[in-house]
Amino acid sequence: MKELTCIVIGGGYAGINAVKAIRITFKRQASKRTLRLILIDKNPYHFRKVLLFKPAVGDEEITIPLTRLFPEGVEFVQATVTKIESGERRLLCQDAVGNKNSIKYDFLVLAVGSVVRQPDADLGGIALASLDAAWKIREAWRANIKKAVKEKARKNVRD
Repeated sequence: MKELTCIVIGGGYAGINAVKAIRITFKRQASKRTLRLILIDKNPYHFRKVLLFKPAVGDEEITIPLTRLFPEGVEFVQATVTKIESGERRLLCQDAVGNKNSIKYDFLVLAVGSVVRQPDADLGGIALASLDAAWKIREAWRANIKKAVKEKARKNVRD
């Protein structure tokens, strides 16, 4: 019988859970067809945004390689999807090196995530939306702590 190809675009929370649900559902269906399950994401890792506070205060890793989440049964393609041709059931993508590829599919799941709104620079603050932002917050926090220690030492000298 023909192999079914299912592509999930997005290795975030929704994409990972979609892959898990598809695997479970397909296993339950006593189908004689085989499933080719492909996960596409521009990054080779899942970024655990809900844990962004951890690198803001310490040196904790909050990314998990997608190949470690799905060591078997799921093909991982690190690429950016550039076009979906729904009539042909085909998507076009470009990998990190710039190679363009075309992949045919039977089922397509779009789980591409969301966009974080950044605060107006005039209002101050840093949106905790990326690793870079977490590191900036940590550095600002450490600088403020050092400044507070110096102020306290200066006050103790005057008293």
